[in-house]
Amino acid sequence: MIPRTIEDAQLHNINPEFSIEYQEKYSPSSVLQSHCYGTFYKAERRPITPAMVSACYNNYLTLLTPGEVTKLKAIFGNEIRIVMGVDFGSGKAQGKTVITILIRWRKSERYQIAWIEQRPQEHQLDQSRYIAELGKSYNVDYAVGDLGYGAIQVKVIQDGGRDSHDVKFNGLGRRLFMGCRTIGDETKPEMKFKQDTDEHGTELGRLQIDKTTTIQNFIDFLGTYVSHPRRPNEEALKRTKLIIPHKLDYQCDFLMDDFCATTRKDIEEDIDRTVEDPRQRARKEFNHPKDSMMSLIYAIIADTNYDSGRYAIFGTRKRK
Repeated sequence: MIPRTIEDAQLHNINPEFSIEYQEKYSPSSVLQSHCYGTFYKAERRPITPAMVSACYNNYLTLLTPGEVTKLKAIFGNEIRIVMGVDFGSGKAQGKTVITILIRWRKSERYQIAWIEQRPQEHQLDQSRYIAELGKSYNVDYAVGDLGYGAIQVKVIQDGGRDSHDVKFNGLGRRLFMGCRTIGDETKPEMKFKQDTDEHGTELGRLQIDKTTTIQNFIDFLGTYVSHPRRPNEEALKRTKLIIPHKLDYQCDFLMDDFCATTRKDIEEDIDRTVEDPRQRARKEFNHPKDSMMSLIYAIIADTNYDSGRYAIFGTRKRK
């Protein structure tokens, strides 16, 4: 019942995306092998290639200002969604806090990077104020931040407070900005805790995601192509799901190195076990990705967890 070629699918009035030929052309290797061929998939040592990243480049777009995003929101309304992801740096020289703001074009199912920046080392309260004000200026619908190194910042961004100069600022609210932790349990790829207690004894909702599953999903996301919403049968119009502005290449050039730095690692005890018994399969695990990649992952998680009937914008509940 599954058409082998795109032509066979068109002949029997079946969507070409269900054909094996289409899957071979446009699906990531992990999805093709596991979902189409029914075989096991072993991740490559460097699963993200420069070709995958450069395919996402758009040479006509640049990063957008808050005013430009607000104007798009006024024009397209609910057809677009603005989400934000924040990965907080470890405080070491190589660790950087990265903020990513994405536009999700709901009809075409594509994600456009509207803004991304690497923050310098700064006071935690000043950083929290900057992120809260940035989220307001871009009129974000939902945001997710890393609780690993940002437990303090997440709470301040939610509730507001005073910066290091004792200047008061308002937070985004707990319904708009959610904290997230990464764990190492593939049996629980994503969990949502509506009420939990953080390090400060405050009850608040949070997300919990499996690191390996999340990274693999992002790799598949980079390699996924989508059809034109009005002309789905024209293969020449298919584009990558992620849009990276590249008219001013210096704005996002660091993403090439950061994405391609993702590597797979094998756990030593698993390798020893597979040598002793070839029937055993080594677990798949990735080294921790760069901060920019994690901030983009958090933004995508914000989109997938957004609920227009529940979450509020700037402290007011949205009406259905």
